[in-house]
Amino acid sequence: MSKTKDLFGTSPRTIGYERAQDAADRADRVIGSWSDSWSDSWSDRAESIARRFIAMRGSQPFLSSDIIEYAQREGLPQPPEKRAWGAIIHSLSRRKAIIATGRFVEYPGRTRHGAPAREWRRA
Repeated sequence: MSKTKDLFGTSPRTIGYERAQDAADRADRVIGSWSDSWSDSWSDRAESIARRFIAMRGSQPFLSSDIIEYAQREGLPQPPEKRAWGAIIHSLSRRKAIIATGRFVEYPGRTRHGAPAREWRRA
């Protein structure tokens, strides 16, 4: 992906993350299926669950797919746009909740066809 920025200093990647996150939050408001609490958006709940997962892992490294699987087990619905998870991971990294280990491992599962996946750890 290009590292260029638009006139306002926002990278295309960041714009894509924001659009995916907005789509997940919009769908969540329409469906309203996660809980009785309408105060939290899908993004807020996803980040909260991700932070819980990170705390449980301690110093053990993990992949973003580990967070996603944990969130599904916790009952968080899949976002209509899977890139929304990228926005959550990016946000956690930007806020220094997680840091990349510098290692890439083969992505588990068929969806990515063995593409490299960044390994993370708690900051």
